[in-house]
Amino acid sequence: MTQCVNLDLFAPESARVESPTNQAGRCGASTATRVDQLDLFRDSAIEQAAARARRALQQTSIASVRTELAFIRAQCPDLEGFACDMECCIEAIERGHPRWQDTGAALDWIESALRPAAARALADHPDRVVHLALRSLLAQADDRPYQAATAHTHHSYLYHLLGEYEQAMAAVERDSAWRSNEAALCWHAELARAGSDHKAEFADIAELCFAFPESAEIAICASPSLAAHWDEFCDAEPAMPIHAFPAWCRLLHAVPLVCARDADPRPGGSLLGIATALATTAGADLAVRKSMQLLAPQLLSTWLRRGAS
Repeated sequence: MTQCVNLDLFAPESARVESPTNQAGRCGASTATRVDQLDLFRDSAIEQAAARARRALQQTSIASVRTELAFIRAQCPDLEGFACDMECCIEAIERGHPRWQDTGAALDWIESALRPAAARALADHPDRVVHLALRSLLAQADDRPYQAATAHTHHSYLYHLLGEYEQAMAAVERDSAWRSNEAALCWHAELARAGSDHKAEFADIAELCFAFPESAEIAICASPSLAAHWDEFCDAEPAMPIHAFPAWCRLLHAVPLVCARDADPRPGGSLLGIATALATTAGADLAVRKSMQLLAPQLLSTWLRRGAS
């Protein structure tokens, strides 16, 4: 039901203010979704002040925000919650609290206090102030190699919170030895999956299968593209080592898994190279089949059976 209110534009301001109870209800219901679409004949003075405060906050005009909040607090004490949420957003812009000197403490506050406050106060654009706060932390974030113990202070984690997965992956890759770091490799695979970079994700999972089997299983089960193949792989008899999984996917399901390095000499890398050859032009090459037979006879027999069926 739409409520119409006839306002006298020439009446004193105080005569046009609604009761605090009505303002609290209507401000939460309407101005949260109509920041820039005010109607002088329908929106109360309090609603207009709340909308101006939101607009001023988006323009980082903090003095104007505080002016509007002072008016709201004086006229409608029931909207103290809204005013506190706006003050929280102001803190994210001014960053005067000592917490901003500690990336971890600032991130904890952003997630626990700022994000919910912005969602309540700025329903149209709640991420703007959150992203502004996150970007302010990038200059002081940890630029050392990614470590699980300090993951939330690393550049890659901040980019992840911003939804900028390519930059997050690049931040992990700044360490030349990141592929030998189990935590960094798992995190890179997660970022690649979130950013729909399937080539990078598959390369990371192949590396995990070769070097860190336990973590590989976790990463595989989290991948919508590989989880079903993993169940099939685990049901195969006799059981095969996890390092054979990339070759299984490449040979039996044409999943474009690749090695992170050329001519990987490790058992898993060699298997993947043979599987790639069998799946392309060397399928009839007896020497290639013998190589597969030596390394993974179960995989070869499964492939031959499917080819014959």
